[in-house]
Amino acid sequence: MKNSSKLVTTAIVSALLVAPLSQSAQANGGGYHDYATVTDVQPITRSIRISQPTQRCWQEYQQVPVRNGSYRGRSSTPEIFGAILGAAVGSRFGRGRGRGWATAAGALLGGSIGHDMKNAHRGYRYRSDEQRFTTRSVRRCETVDNYTTEEQVVAYRVSYRYNGRQFTTRMQNRPGASIQVRVRVRPYKR
Repeated sequence: MKNSSKLVTTAIVSALLVAPLSQSAQANGGGYHDYATVTDVQPITRSIRISQPTQRCWQEYQQVPVRNGSYRGRSSTPEIFGAILGAAVGSRFGRGRGRGWATAAGALLGGSIGHDMKNAHRGYRYRSDEQRFTTRSVRRCETVDNYTTEEQVVAYRVSYRYNGRQFTTRMQNRPGASIQVRVRVRPYKR
């Protein structure tokens, strides 16, 4: 009787130990995880064309019209000075009733002489109906696409050994010395 109670106790303990293992195997789809040794890793690459826009600039010279009557140094001082000087001379030489007319005529003549002298100093005779041009430097730029080809790693071909057999798989990241594998055990049916 003692032997039979030992057998019953051993059977109960074995059943309690085996039950979690079989439930775990069923939860994992009949398999378990283990580690395999990595034997070779080869990167898988593809060529990618990359655009690198650069800006190219240069100087151009172009003629632009100058608006009539607009030039640097547009001072009225010579005309005013000429008018004052002409008025003084006209009033000095005019007599009686003609003195006012002589003063006005001297002012007009002096202003005109001052105007002519100002334009003669510039080296040209300025006329308001002439179209004048000036040359200016203009910076021009354009964007140019420069293309380069670059090899980029997209995945890894990994060879590994498990239980003396060689396998190959494709992975997104480079593995270390070992990888985790899923092992499924099924009964062999004849």
